[in-house]
Amino acid sequence: MIQTCIVTNLRRPEMLLETLRSLARSGIGAITLCCDANTEPSPANHAKVFLRALETTGRLCKAAGSDWALLCEDDIAVPVGFGDYLLRLCPLLQPHKDALGFATLFCSAGYRDWAAAHPVQEAPQFGRLIPNDCYAGTLCLLVPVASISKLLPVMQSVCRNPGAADWGGDRILGEAARREGLEAWCHVPSLVDHRGRTSSTVASRSDNLAAVAADYVGDEWKLEARS
Repeated sequence: MIQTCIVTNLRRPEMLLETLRSLARSGIGAITLCCDANTEPSPANHAKVFLRALETTGRLCKAAGSDWALLCEDDIAVPVGFGDYLLRLCPLLQPHKDALGFATLFCSAGYRDWAAAHPVQEAPQFGRLIPNDCYAGTLCLLVPVASISKLLPVMQSVCRNPGAADWGGDRILGEAARREGLEAWCHVPSLVDHRGRTSSTVASRSDNLAAVAADYVGDEWKLEARS
């Protein structure tokens, strides 16, 4: 069983409801909401709520005997059959759970060519993310529970660094994986449509990559886990 947590600030309830409908339609069951109560959005606030979500989900996974956590944001859509696909995908990734920091299921066009050119031979659905880029996106992450206990202390340490005050949860996660020597993988094609982002607000390379539309497979795409 995969434990699922959605990070939300509740400022866009209609978007959250659409995300919940999409996940329920796809076969994802019980979902925990982790809410950001801050009235003003900021990278620092996002990082704090993301760390809390990761910690909460890790605790739920251990209580339920789950090996995998699914962390999503509140402005996505996933294909029909997504839940069953993950249940077939996780056993293929299980041999790598101690080396895999996380796998992102959202692939922006900015990462598509890189990930396709750097495939993971034992898991051909995935490519490796750019080393040391410290950017993965937190739209939809599949995280082995074994890595949560490794990543959390490092992420908390990074958050305390004044130089990381403008880092979001995604960059902090990527930096923690780099420091711990854990793999960062990206599913190609993207399994997730990012429906809440329409424009770039920060003139940075990572932000521009995230603003590019996902290579989304569509609601009716037939999901098959390749061996």
